Amino acid sequence: MQYEFFDGALDVLNQCKSKGLKTAIVTSSDNYKMSVVYLQYPYLKAMVDLVLTAEDFNSPKPSPECWQIAAERLNVDIADCIIFEDSINGLKSAHKRRICNRSYYYTSCRYCQTVL
Repeated sequence: MQYEFFDGALDVLNQCKSKGLKTAIVTSSDNYKMSVVYLQYPYLKAMVDLVLTAEDFNSPKPSPECWQIAAERLNVDIADCIIFEDSINGLKSAHKRRICNRSYYYTSCRYCQTVL
């Protein structure tokens, strides 16, 4: 299976890194799926400070636990984080629960826009 980045995703990561911002990939995907992603994009791990997969947290999205763990491991305040999300449960966890001051979503899913 081929995995594609959303338009602009790599640009956002590069801009964050160039400004010295800490970055993380927080995904509900498991380690196996991410290993396939890394085969397709071997540079991806080096672009971020942290990768959390489903094995790294007990409660899946829409629980905010994954975001809280990421913030702790990056040693940043969750309120200062900006979350970019593309899944319905991720949108719920980031937007509805208001765990951070800013959350953004990018998705082609029309249903997702009704969730917010």
